[in-house]
Amino acid sequence: LNRQLRETYSLKQVVWVEEGLADDVQTFRVKPEYGGAPLPGGVFTLIGTGGHVDECCRFVGPNRVLLAQVEGESVDQMPPLERMTHFNMEANLHFLSAQPDQDGHPLEIVRMPLPPSLIYTIDERDPMYSVIDQLRGVVLNGPIPVVLATSYCNYIISNGVICLPKYYEPGMDDAFRETDEKALSVMQGLFPDHTIVQIDPKPVNAGGGGMHCITNNQPA
Repeated sequence: LNRQLRETYSLKQVVWVEEGLADDVQTFRVKPEYGGAPLPGGVFTLIGTGGHVDECCRFVGPNRVLLAQVEGESVDQMPPLERMTHFNMEANLHFLSAQPDQDGHPLEIVRMPLPPSLIYTIDERDPMYSVIDQLRGVVLNGPIPVVLATSYCNYIISNGVICLPKYYEPGMDDAFRETDEKALSVMQGLFPDHTIVQIDPKPVNAGGGGMHCITNNQPA
């Protein structure tokens, strides 16, 4: 596959990651041990893709890669979904560290914090509920918890402007404010000549995916 991709697209090198975020697990991959849901606690994803790379890893230079990182020092104290994502992202760090760029040099890896998990409850009044209920292997018998596909890696680069997710709003845990501020600092350091505009992406996340997902590869 590696050779086929290089030949098809006239590439020198293809860079791979191993895992995506826990909140991007394919929705139909339900497990009995999770109560018929794809994630611990009976939590569903909102039409997860199984690892959208723009949710967790982005190129920010010729040999510089931005990789998502779960905040927190103690893995044992992380909520189950964040613990899963932590192990996935650290596996990606190990995998990326062993791969060269197009010139055979090591990749420079910059870490971007992830916001805490955002879990909501939906029922048949939400259009996404009926979509999930029709998936192969899924059986719903009432309201279900769903996790939003939240990530600061799902940003948009435009002419002199970067639209960056911002999750905190009054009434939310201060942890969201802290990761918003850290993400802004990371992005300002990577793109000093751009204006960084933070936008609330939760309405888009609630439909599955993020800002970059719905704007990617738009024609000029």
